[in-house]
Amino acid sequence: MMQSIGAATSTSVSTRIIQTAGEAAIKNVVPGQSDSSLITPEDVNTRANQVDQNIQQAQQTVEQTKTATRTVALTVSEGQRQKDLVDQYIAQSTESDTNSSSTPSLTDIIEASRKNSVTDNLNQISNVVKGRNELEERFNAITNPTPEPLVSIQA
Repeated sequence: MMQSIGAATSTSVSTRIIQTAGEAAIKNVVPGQSDSSLITPEDVNTRANQVDQNIQQAQQTVEQTKTATRTVALTVSEGQRQKDLVDQYIAQSTESDTNSSSTPSLTDIIEASRKNSVTDNLNQISNVVKGRNELEERFNAITNPTPEPLVSIQA
């Protein structure tokens, strides 16, 4: 019965390979020095290290995939939350225009406070986006400068 690569065992893969190679060597007759099928302990160690590296790469790939999935889910969730906030702001701002009373109630004060915080959040987001765009433009100007003409042509 074969064990899966990720199965929890008490020994590492490289140790199991070395043990298996040792058991096979005990069962076999030692070939002559000129025999091309002779496998040295260094060959066994090299192959064991390659297996360990392949397992680590597979685990890193799985982790990177999981991280990318979490990042996408978080981005989608954040985008949906921002959309919901904008929708809520629009709904509240249109309701407050039609429901005007002479004295504000506690609910009106809370709604106004929420509107102000949503507006502040939206302003902060737009300022961050503007700042980011300005930084990108400056970065592009530095990394991709417009070449100056070598010769000036005048009419």
